This record gives sequence, structure tokens and C-alpha cells, in this order.
Amino acid sequence: MKKAPWAAGSEYVYRMHAISVSDIPELGPQAAGVKFDSQLTVQCRDAGSIVVKLVDVTAWNFHTDVGESWSELESSQLGTQVVVEGKYFLEKPFVIRHREGLFESLVVSADEPFWSINMKKAVASKLQLHVSGSRSVESASRNFGLPTEDSYDDVNSVFKVFESGVTGECETLYEIAPLSDALIRSDSKLNPMPKLCVEGTFFQVVKTKDYSKCRLNKPVYTIIAPSGWQCKSGVAACGTARSRSSVNRYIACGSLESFTLLKMTHQGEVRTSPYAYDTEQLRSLSLMKLTLQAVRHASSSSALPPKDLDSGLAIGSLVYSFPGTNASSSSWLSDGLMRMPLLRDPDQLHQGVDNLLEEVDRLLAKAVDQMEVSQEEAAVDTISAISHLVRHLDYQKISSLVGEIGHRSTLERSILLDAVIAAGSNPTVTFLKEAILSRRLTKSESLQAISGFPLYVRTPTAELLNELFTMLKATSAFSGSERPIYHSAMMSVSQLAHVACVNVSEARTRFPAGLYGDFCQPNDAFITSRLVPLLYKEINGGGSIEDKMVALTALGEIGHESILSVVLPIIKAKGDYSPLIRTKAVISLHKIAHDSNAKVIQVLSTTFQNPNESSEVRMAAFTLLILANPPAYRWQRIAVSTWFEHSAQVASFVYTTLSSLASNIEPVENLKELSEKAQIVLPLAKRVPLGLKYSYNLKRSQLVAERNAGAEFHSEMFNSEESIFPKSLYSRLSWVLGPYHFDIFEFEAYGENWRSAWDRIVAKFNPSSENGDSSQSRNSGRFREFDLHPDLRRVKKQLNAKSPIPAQDAGSADAFLHLSLMKAVHHFTSFDEAVITDLIQSLLASSSVSVKREFSRRKWMPLTHAEVLVPSTLGFMISTRTQTQVLTSFKGDMQITNGGFSDFMDLKKWASSASIKNLGLELDVKPTIVVKLMASMSVNVEFTKAIPVSGVDTHVTLSLPGRLTLGVELDNWKLMTAWKPASSGPAGLTTLYHYRVRPFTALQALGTDLPINPSPGESKDVHAFGVTPQTVAKSNHQYPVGGKTGLKLDWTSRSELPASANHRSIWQEPLSKILMDANFALLPVSLHLQSYRVTLDPIASETTKIVFSLNLDAADKLDRGTQVYSTGSKSPAAVKEPANRIQYLSNNMEPQIKKKLNKVLGPVPKGSAIHVDAKFIMEKMGSPPKIYGASFAGAYGTEGTKLAVNAQLELPINQEVSDPFTLCIEGGGNYPRLPSLDRRTLIETAMEASWNANIGFGDSCSDHQIVVDVGMRRSETFGRYVEDSPENRDCIMHESRGEFSHEQCLAVKELATVLDEYDATVKYGHMLPILLNATLGIEGWLKSKFYPHLSENRVGVNNANKQLRISAKVQPSLSAVDLMFFKPQSNTLFRELPLSDTANVVFPISAKSSFIERLIDNTISDGFAPICRLERNSITTFDKVQYNAHINDCEHVVLTVPGIETLAVLMRQDGENKTVTLLVGRDKLEVSAASLKIRYNDMDVVVTEDQPLEVHHAEQAYQSSSRPSIGVYKIGPAAFKLSSHSHDIHIVSDASSSVTVKAPRSFQGKMIGLCGNMDGEIVSELRDPQRCTLSSGTLMAASYQLNDGHQGRTCLGLPDKVRGQLREEQNTCHNKHDRDSKEPPIYPSPPSSPPTDSCIIRRTLVVVRSSDEARCFSTSIVKECRASCYGPSKPTIIGFHCVTNPKLGEELEQEAKHKVLTFMLGKKEDIRTTRYLPTVCRPNVEQVDSMFT
Repeated sequence: MKKAPWAAGSEYVYRMHAISVSDIPELGPQAAGVKFDSQLTVQCRDAGSIVVKLVDVTAWNFHTDVGESWSELESSQLGTQVVVEGKYFLEKPFVIRHREGLFESLVVSADEPFWSINMKKAVASKLQLHVSGSRSVESASRNFGLPTEDSYDDVNSVFKVFESGVTGECETLYEIAPLSDALIRSDSKLNPMPKLCVEGTFFQVVKTKDYSKCRLNKPVYTIIAPSGWQCKSGVAACGTARSRSSVNRYIACGSLESFTLLKMTHQGEVRTSPYAYDTEQLRSLSLMKLTLQAVRHASSSSALPPKDLDSGLAIGSLVYSFPGTNASSSSWLSDGLMRMPLLRDPDQLHQGVDNLLEEVDRLLAKAVDQMEVSQEEAAVDTISAISHLVRHLDYQKISSLVGEIGHRSTLERSILLDAVIAAGSNPTVTFLKEAILSRRLTKSESLQAISGFPLYVRTPTAELLNELFTMLKATSAFSGSERPIYHSAMMSVSQLAHVACVNVSEARTRFPAGLYGDFCQPNDAFITSRLVPLLYKEINGGGSIEDKMVALTALGEIGHESILSVVLPIIKAKGDYSPLIRTKAVISLHKIAHDSNAKVIQVLSTTFQNPNESSEVRMAAFTLLILANPPAYRWQRIAVSTWFEHSAQVASFVYTTLSSLASNIEPVENLKELSEKAQIVLPLAKRVPLGLKYSYNLKRSQLVAERNAGAEFHSEMFNSEESIFPKSLYSRLSWVLGPYHFDIFEFEAYGENWRSAWDRIVAKFNPSSENGDSSQSRNSGRFREFDLHPDLRRVKKQLNAKSPIPAQDAGSADAFLHLSLMKAVHHFTSFDEAVITDLIQSLLASSSVSVKREFSRRKWMPLTHAEVLVPSTLGFMISTRTQTQVLTSFKGDMQITNGGFSDFMDLKKWASSASIKNLGLELDVKPTIVVKLMASMSVNVEFTKAIPVSGVDTHVTLSLPGRLTLGVELDNWKLMTAWKPASSGPAGLTTLYHYRVRPFTALQALGTDLPINPSPGESKDVHAFGVTPQTVAKSNHQYPVGGKTGLKLDWTSRSELPASANHRSIWQEPLSKILMDANFALLPVSLHLQSYRVTLDPIASETTKIVFSLNLDAADKLDRGTQVYSTGSKSPAAVKEPANRIQYLSNNMEPQIKKKLNKVLGPVPKGSAIHVDAKFIMEKMGSPPKIYGASFAGAYGTEGTKLAVNAQLELPINQEVSDPFTLCIEGGGNYPRLPSLDRRTLIETAMEASWNANIGFGDSCSDHQIVVDVGMRRSETFGRYVEDSPENRDCIMHESRGEFSHEQCLAVKELATVLDEYDATVKYGHMLPILLNATLGIEGWLKSKFYPHLSENRVGVNNANKQLRISAKVQPSLSAVDLMFFKPQSNTLFRELPLSDTANVVFPISAKSSFIERLIDNTISDGFAPICRLERNSITTFDKVQYNAHINDCEHVVLTVPGIETLAVLMRQDGENKTVTLLVGRDKLEVSAASLKIRYNDMDVVVTEDQPLEVHHAEQAYQSSSRPSIGVYKIGPAAFKLSSHSHDIHIVSDASSSVTVKAPRSFQGKMIGLCGNMDGEIVSELRDPQRCTLSSGTLMAASYQLNDGHQGRTCLGLPDKVRGQLREEQNTCHNKHDRDSKEPPIYPSPPSSPPTDSCIIRRTLVVVRSSDEARCFSTSIVKECRASCYGPSKPTIIGFHCVTNPKLGEELEQEAKHKVLTFMLGKKEDIRTTRYLPTVCRPNVEQVDSMFT
């Protein structure tokens, strides 16, 4: 049976029309394309072969508006006819062999070029017609039965068959159906030869290719960087980002046994979203039509095929042949892949291009000219073209091009290197590698080149990877300033190993694996036997901490299972590696964890659940455990674990992770499942306290649904238990654009042991460490101890406390930072204590700085680039290219001037008249940044030498040319910036801002090179449908925007955006969506033409210079008779501060400013005032400057429970305005006097507060006054609610057990002070229009925002005129408020307005604290100043651990800081009366709030609200502006506050025996005492002065009880049972922090044992300086051997610090005999001596033997 449309011996003549179009169909009708016609003859020689020939091939190019493409297909008026290049080859006949209509082979002339072969393959693809279905792979569901020999007349069938074609061998759906005679008669085009066919025999065949089901590799060339593309190459569709289709329709007559093909129509499309997210798409459309014109016998043909035709080139596949592939291979898809590119030759696709060196030189000169004349926008395309051409060069030509780079200008060198680095071909990478090793590139150039390898390498062959590994090994020998090159090489080679070898699916989308095959395999020896072992050696070698951290980071980038053998031992070996290294080791598993590796998940789970593991290692494990997306039961366990988690850091980290994930309303795809699981389990988790001292993990994401684009932001911090310095910081921003997910930036920082290091650094450089202020200094150490108060010395002696983390055991302080941009540019840095010390030392030693230099920094860099080559169904190559490029230009000169470092330390020196500018920076620059997003789709039609192109060019340019000046006056608190604009463009114009979205089509001439970018003459803007030349002209808008600035600024806009593309008002969007939209400010919503430009004409501008100045001034008013004492005073006489005294806090204050400050401070009894003067000064040539700005002066003060506010705003400040508009606010208020902090008393006491304000407007503050009176109270209903609440009942139960500070009791106290009812009256006379509009606007916003809660009454309302009353009632749950407005003619009510947790921070108002205090307490107070509470027999530590303890009449240490011997807080209790003692240096303050008794240095003093007591340094003459050392202030009827201002310690004691202590976070982990150590952890919170963990609060109190009485009186002392239990627990203590983690066993070591710590004595050496007999103490710890031990010695240089005070020196010498003087560590070295010290200590063998015998 024939079953094919060709009869043997017959010739069929068809007319062929074809068209290829590139356009943006959703945007406008404009298109560029190629149309070609020919006669197609088909001679059927036998049942299995046909001879095909194209005759009279003609072609047209067109670039115009195109209507329906099908209607244009046969038009002869479209475009311009062109000469067909290579027509000779096209018109050569070729043979198609087939079986039952399916292709078998193709025979063409042996000399035909690839483009001609591919076109003939496309024709052969269209001539395939398999109607029998005998080779069907699957019958479709709608199948009326495949035709058989018995039923060949049945032409209704549907089946699928694998069919070869020019676009691949893919599954093709056949749909065969009959056509009625009526349909044929209705459309004459369906039957071009009416006499040929018999009626009733017409049928159609529709073939649809399924690109998602293709065999083996597809003919697709893919380069996409950076990694993150989620679609497979060449698929039928990838969301809305890309799609392909191919449909053929055949009209035939006859039967399936024997039929004639009358007509064929074909349509193929390739579409792509240019920026991956949802916009209008670029399209390449291919159409072909065959129409039968004649059928005749082959013998009558005028052109018989040549006899040698069958001896030509045989090709076994119709799949598109790329240059370099074996076109004759019969199995090209399986084993006919392109030859792997060589190291020194470009790949086959880029060979055969001539005269490129001359073209590169020409473009390089052009780019330099463009940069020099400030045409950066044009230079971007030129440099991109250079990089594209360099990609075609072999190694020899690249060496020739760049070899003379040393003789080129700096700009030429920069541009050329940028282009070579971005080329990414094997020859360029090989050249760069050799240039780096031969040091022909500078350090910065080498770093740029190596960092770019993962982003730009196009074909990572095994040979190239081995070359890069050779480079890595060679750079490992680099040292000093070149060491970062090695670090960058580690990262780059590891990243390439992952993306090219390990992640196979990513490699096949990132690189052209479809043509070359896989470049390497996951288990290649390159990774397992070479790269991983090298990194292992680096981690375990003797290199720096930075080497180890970079190696671990690189291991993580590899992401291969072979790294487990390196990483897991590090994680498990606690003692051998620091927590810094182990934390990083855990993080290095992130890629393997993401793949849900079972072994890794088990390790992570075990590590996270281990309570004995360090918190930072556990948090790192938890981060990756969540990343692995564990099953639901693990999520539940994680959430529940927060209830019994012993580490506050880990609990906070877990809770913030769940909370942030659950808060993502529209998360991006990779977080969607995580967010859903977090939302489910979050209710199971315990809400933990949040604050700056707690760790957190935030994962925020938002998907902008209408764009199919989103962003993900990840931020985490591993906080430290013992320091204010965090142990780890991490931040990452990722974008999701359709199927593209990539990182924008990533930052990580790690540190350890910085608390002790910082103490040593401060102690070394603190200039007050040897003067009289040291006793008051927080870090002053032990100098002047003989001046300390005797009680302080008593505390020190009895506690004999150990520093929480002794300096000698703290270890080295290290920090490591890593910044990554686009996963391509990496910057590593590390530093330690020595680096910081050297830096400070160099600054201290430096004299005044004066720097002046010229600079020119230009950098071009493609951040993303994608290149996808796919064949069209007509046999042409479709090239889709997308690239994001950044060009930065920063050129000019810079001058920096400032005083020496010592000048900054002496502010008085700056106050001299000669000091005009303390710091000056001047820049004469033209900073420019251009960001360009270019996307295009082109069709390479070689036989017409034309390339139809469609695309979109989006770019933004920012520039600010001119002279910039920055000045700071420290003495006057002034900041000044100035800009003197300069012209930089043609005609003197300067473009400050330019944003453009330009859709275009082009008909680009095809030269010897592949397309780069169309020239301006080849491209046209695409206008939207319906846009005419008239509307184009109307869409251009230009108007001045300089206004009063005096600058000739013009705003030019042009936009064809439809109304539907406009955004809603940002006020209608949620904040999260606004922030996410801000990420995509550069990306266009639509591809419609739009352009916005701001230009400046400096020459035509009146203003020649713009100056902005900001001046701050402040003053304090002390309207009280403060009692002032000197430190250590024994005299009852005190200096009294004058009443109504105003002290000015800034120097050289102008008289008018003083006048304003005096005015606003007038009605304020006591408080502070600030004056802010902000001005814009427009300087003009030859005329006075214009000044615009505002002046604000405000004062705020409190006295007891009263507050006062006064403010004045003047607007504008302008010499042209003699009487500026003025706004004045004068008001005050009062808070209730809280009798105590006792729960019962707080509930029973009525609480009221009031505010009032007079607001004046106009020329003077007396005009248009508004009077506001606000009353606030706690209602009786609310009071009963508090009393009857379950929390209060629970609190009563807890108090009965002595737990007065239980969290429920604290919550009840907080609730009892809430003011829930508010009544405000606003009386006004004449309302200014601006205020009336403002109030109406606020009212309208409230109504629109809270419309469901609104009810309004306008009928029968007759309220007071010119008065507004506002009433509010907060619901007891604090979750909602009823708000009522009573206006003269209407009443408006909002019921149950919701109050969020954020709103509850400041509302409702609390009676115990002001608005500002409440805001601070609920936001940063817990981070900066944690609170300890001591109530009756209950104590709550800084870390919120509560324990019961009985405080007797002996003094107990509440807190002190070992190493800072100038501070202690004590407390004793006589019955219910607590006495608090504050010891600071030589001073002692005692307060007994219940008895209102105050003692200072054992003298009775009286302190009232109007007469506080302050103590100033004795060594300084008293000045009103000096800061007091300590003070006592009465804040209530029986409440006092004790403050140590030099330590930021504040203690509040009241008559209810409640004491609260607030301490700064800088003491974190350093303190000891009843209040704990403030390390953020709740485990082992009860520790004695020796850091031993105790079992009860009773023992805790006993360990801090001083064993002598007050004022020589013997106190009660400890019961024998308690004393015995305490001694027992201390003797068996194994938790001392200063014990080495590898401490040997208690029994002696055997004779053969290694050196042991038990033989070592650590001590401070003492020598006497001969010149003055001063005692000098070693500044480092000296190790000596015990008498029972021995060891070899060597000479060692030791530094000593000398104490000139004889008495202090003798005391310290005696103390050094018993302990190490840790406060001497790091002190300034006065002398050095050499001593012989042992290098190792071992037990004497004889003594050890006797002990064992």
C-alpha cells in the first residue's frame, strides 16, 4: 500500500510561501521579518523516496506594520526584494527517503553549507505525513480506530507518533478527519485543483508537536547565568515565561491508501517574556504554505535530477545541525554531539569569524570616546559588543589583543579587561588564569577575574576545570596582600564544581549540555580526589582563621556528599575546633540539606536537640533543618520544644523562625509549604521574649501576583550569652522572576571571644586609666584602690570573685566577614584583636590628615545574562538574549582635611576660633551609574543576510556632576553639605535621571558576526495599538521643576502605558507589598514605550551652588536646688545649684538661638530643650542668596508626676519673609502618684491623668489659638476586671508561695496601671483653612479605612459650636477601642476599632510611665537595659529567672562586676524594710524608702523632689554642665531612684519593699550577684561568686551574704544547715567557668603521661624599677612549673606596667602572691625584661612512682 501522498513516477508542483516574523504582538502591529517564495517540485521515484527541488527562490525583507500575517504571506507588496545569497545551494535537489510517510534519511550535496541543509530539513519536516498510524506510540482517548486494510476508507482517527523534525524528534499528535464537500465548495482555497479530486474524498490531517516529550537531547543551546533557572531547555511551556508550538494542517483528497496532498499550512511560534516575569511577550512567528499547482508524469519534467544525487551527503536525522556537528550522522541525538570546546580555541559556534581584532580596536576606541564625553548609556552597548566579539577569538588572538595592555591607557585597560572577563569562553578563561599566575594582572583585577568565573564561564569542560584547579593550587602559595586571590579561587572553583558537575539538572539549563553532553559528573575525581582533599587540608592545616573559614564556605558551595567526611568530624569534635569553625561547618551543609539528604538531616536533628551543644551550633543546625523541610511531626516537635528549651537564645531563634514564616501571606514558591506548616504549628509554640539581646531568624517573602515576581529576605543573628557582640550575622536578598530564582546579595559575619578582647583594648587605650577619674570609670580596673570606699574593699575581699570569663582563658578574638553579590563577586575579610589594636595605635599616633588625589573608576559588569538558541520550524536559528548590565563611572578629584586624632579627643581645642571645619571632604566628581536590561529575540536568515529582531531596552541612569562638599563642626553641632552643579552633556545640559522602557523591532544586517545590538538606523520604536503620530506628539510632556531652587531643571516624560498598568495608591496597599514592590522599581510593569528624564542646565540656572545646613543646639533647665557633693566628701555642706538655671550644651551658640531656647524653656519647670535649624541656601552669582528652611525649638520636662511641653516652629526661614508663619504649642500634664509597686495597692488606687495644650498659629503664637484638654482615667469597671481576672487569682497563689515577681504578677501590675477611658475637648476660634483641610482629610481616611466600624448621626445634633469632643473607651482585652467624635453638627462613632500588638506598645496609656518611656520599655529597653526585680522574698534576675530567697539583716551583694572594682549594689532587709546601698568608688549611698531615710557617706541627708542629691568628681572643679557621678532622686511619695551615671546603673526602691535594678547590656555576662549575670540564658542561672552552679535560691542568697554586720553590728548570719550545704556544693563544684575543658583527672598522671596543666602555676610577676623603686607588674600571664614538676626553659621577653603610688604598689604586690592580677592584662608596657620561663611542665618521675606505689 502506498499510504503516502506521492505516486511513483509522478511529479508534484507546489507553490511555496514562507514568512518569518519577529514582533511584540500584544503591544503593537509593527514587525520585522523575511518572506520568501519558490516553486517546490516533488518527484516520486519509488514508494520509499522522493526528490525535492526548490525553483526560483525569491525573498523580501520587511520592517513595517503588519496586519494578519497569513494575509501577508502571498502578498508581493510587503517589504523590499533582496538578492538571495547562496541561491545556488538552495536550488540544488535533494532526496528524502521515507517509510509510510515518516522520514528515514536525507541526501544533499556534499558541499552544501549548514544553513542550506537546515532549510531543506525544515522542508522535509513539512512533507512528512504518516496517516496509517502503524508506528503509533499511543492511541488517544478520542480514537475511532486506526485505519486498517479492511477499513482504509475510515479517516477518523487520532494517534501519536514520534516524528523527526528540524526542531527535534518529538511526540506528534495526528488528528485525521474527513471534510465535507460543502466546506470544500465554500472555500475555494481548500481545493486548488478542483478537477483532480473526486467529491466525498477530502480529508484533513492536523499535526501538533509536543515539545515536552522529545527523545534524548533537543537542538537547544543554553547559557543562563547566574544559576537559578527552573525550566528545562526547549520544553513546550515554562509557566508564562517561555513557550514553543508547531502545528501543521494538511488538506488531501483520496483515501488513506492512496491520496494526493493538495495544501499544507504550517504555523510555529516561539514566545518569551523578556524579563521572565509576566509582561507582554516577544515572539518569533514562522508560517509556511504549500499549494498544489500541477501533477504530471516525472518523465515530462523539465528538470530531471542528476544521476549522482544519491551519492551525496547522507543525513540520518532531520534535527537542526549546529555548525560543527556531524550533519551526516544517523544518530546525531545520541552520539553525534558537538566536540567539546578546547582550551585555546573558541567553540564551533563561534569559529570562522575574520578581522575581529580590527573591529575590537575600533569599538574600544569608540567606547573610550563615549566615556570621555559622558555618553555612558551608549558606552554600555559598545562594551557589550566588545565582549561578544572577544568570545570568538582564540587564545593566540586574545594574547595579541591584551598582550600590549600595559601600553594602553588606564581607561582602555579597564574596558578591555571587563570585556575579556565577561566573555567567558575557554580561551579567555585560560588567558586570565595564566595572566593571574604570572602576575600580569593587579590584585584587584585578579580578584575580579576569578570572582567572575562562576558567572561567565560558558563551557566548563573537564580540561578547563583541571586548569582552574591548577590555578587554585598555585595561588595557595600567595601570601600577604595577595592571599585574597587564593580565597577567591577557592570559592570560584567550588561554585563551578557544583553547577557544572554536582547539580546535574542545573548544569543542563545553565550550560549547553544539550549540544555537548554533560561536562562532568557528580562523582568525578576532580571533586572527590582533588578539590575536597585540598579544602580539607586547608581546614585542618596551620593557616589563618580566614583560610579555614573560606575553605569551609567553599566546601558548602560544592554541595557534594563527599564533603560529609570533612564536615561531620568537625561538628562532632567539640574540643578540637572553636565554636566559630564548628558553626561554619554546620552552615556548609546547606546545599546538601536542601536536597533532604537523610544522613545530613539526622546529624542536624541530633545537633539541634543536644542541650549540651553550644547555642550557635544548635541554631545553625536548626536553620538547615528547616531548610530541608522536615515532615509535619518534626515541625510539631520543634514548636513544642520552645516550652522546655533551656537556652533563651535557641528558644527565641526557633520562635522568630516560625513567626516570620507564618506571617508570609503570599510567600514565594519555595517558601509556600514552609509557611503553611509554620502557620499550623505556631499556636503550639511558646511566645518568648524578644529583644536586642536575643537571637532571631526572619524569613520574609512576598509574591506580587500580577507580575509573577517576588522577593525573599532572610536575616538571622546568633546572639552571644556573654557579650554584646553577636556571634553570627547573616542577610540575604533573593529575587523570584517567574521561573528564575537568584540571589542579589548575601552577607555573613562570624565572631568569637570579642567581649574579653574589647575589655583589653579599652583598658589599653583608655587615657583615664591612670588618673583620678579611674575610680569612677566603668573600665578603670584596680588603680587607686586605696581610694575606694572601705565597704567596696570589704565586698571584694569577702567575695574573692572570679571574672565570669577570665581573660587568660578567653582565647583569641577572631572575626570573619563574607559579602557576595549575585553569587559572583565575593569579598572576604577577617581581623582579630591585634588588627584592631594596631589600627587604634596608628590613629593615635597619626598627625593631622590632609589627602588630595585624583581618581577615575569605571567598571562595566553584566550581572545576569541568558542566551538561548533554538531552531525555528523554517530551519532558521532563533536567538533569545537577555542581559543585565551595570556601568559605574566615578571620576574627579578628592580632598580630605581634618585635625589629628588627639584633637578629636579634646573638644575644647575645637572650640577655638581657628577651628572652622573640624572635618572637611570635597569631591569634584561626576558619579554616574547606568543599569541596563536588554532583551531581544532575533531570527538569523543567512540567505538574505538579514536578522529580524524584536526586543525591549530598559535602562536607568543616575548622575550628579559637580563639586560636592561635606563639612562637620563638632564644636557647634553643625552639618553642612553643598553641591555646585557642573555641565556634562551636549549644549551644557546634564541628565540627572533618565528612565526608559523602549520596545523595538529591527531589521539588522547580518555581517560576519552573530547579532549584537541593532544600530539606531536599523531599529524602530514599537508603538501601542491605536497610537498615531498625533498621539505620539501629545504624549510628550515637558515642564520645569526647578521652582524656587533657581535651577534650570526640566522634567520630560513620554508614556504610552494603558490605564490598567497604573498602580493603585500606595496608601491602599499593605506595607509588605509596598516594600516588595520597591525591589522591582527598575523592572517595568509593561513593555509599553515610556521615558522619564530630568535635565539640568547649569549655565542657564540662576543658582550656582546649593547648600544644606543642619544646626543642632540644646539646653537644660534645672529649676531645683540640687545638692552637689564632691566624691568622697565627709562634710555635710553641699553646693546648691541656682534656681531657674539654664545650661547650654553646645558651644558658640548664637544669641537668637539662645533666645528661642529660653522662650520654650520658660513654662517648663525643669527639663531639656532642643533647637533644630535646617536650611537650603541657594547661592546666586552677583545677588544675595535665597534661603528656605524651618526652625524648630521644643522643650520637654518632668517634675515628679508632672510634665510640660513647649514648642515653636517657624516656616519658612527666608530673608524675603519678614514675619514668618509660626506654630506654637504650650502644654503640660500630670500622672498619678503611684503609692508603691505593690499589686494590691495598684489595684485599689484610683488613677487619673490629664493633659492640656494651647496651640497658636499665624504670625504670632497668640493668633488662632486652639485649646486642648484631655482627661484620662482608669474606670471602676476596668479596675474590677483586673481584680477578677484569672491572672490576678493566679498571682495571689504565686505570692502565697513567695513568687512576687512571677510573670503573671508582673502582667497584673502592668494591667492595673492602664488608663482605659479618655475624654478630650478641643476648643477653637477661627480654624485656618490648612488645618481644616487636614482634619477633613484625617476624618475621610478614618472613614474609608474603618468603614465596617462606622456609624454616623447628622440628624438633631446640636453640640457646642467651635468645639470638638473626642471620647475613647478601651475594651478590657486591650484588643479594641470605641472612638467617638462629637462635632457641632454631627456625631461619628467607630465601634471596636482593632488594636494590634504593635499599637498596644503605646496605647492604651499607662499611668506609671509617659508615652516616650513606654515606647522605650516595649522596644529597646530589654535590649539595652534589662531589669532585675527584688520583691519581699522573691528575686527575678536580669534573665527573667525567678527564685525564692530570704534576705536578712546582713548585707547581700545584688550586683558587682569583677574586674571593675568601683561598683557594687548591696541590699539588706529588716522585716519588710529593704535598705539599698550603692557603692561607687569612694562614695556610699544608702536609701531606706519605707523610713524615708537617706545616708551619704554615713551622713544623714534629706532628698525631696525639689532637692535631689548629686555627687561630682572631686578632682574636677564643679561645673553646672559636668555630669554627676552618682545621684539620688525622689520620684514618688516613698519612692527613690539611685543612679550611678558613670556605669548607667539605676535602682528604684519604694515603700512596698520592691526594688528594681536596671543595668546596661554592656555588662552582659560580666556581672555576679543576686541578679545573675545577664548572659541571656536561664540554665545554671544560680551561681556563686566562683561560678559554681547552686541548687536553690537559699544557697544563692547565702553565697552573696557578707559575713559582717552593718555599722560594726553583727548581723544574723547563716544557719548552720545552709552554711554546710553551701560548703558541700562549692567543694564538689565542677562547673567553674575558668576550668579548662580538657582538665586532666584528679588522680596523678603516670610517668609516661604528656605535660599536664596540674604542673603549671599561672601568676603575675612583680619587679622593682630601679629609677624610682616603683612596683611593676607583668602585663601578660606568666606560667611557671610547680616544685613537684620540671621542664625545659627558654628566654622570654616580658612587659611590665609600673604603679608609681607606693601604697597601691605594696598592696598589689601582696595580692599578686596569691592570684593573677587580671586587670593588668593589656596595660601599657613601661619596661621590658628577659626571664627564663619553662616551655613545658611535667611531673617528676620519682614522685609519680611513689604515688602509684
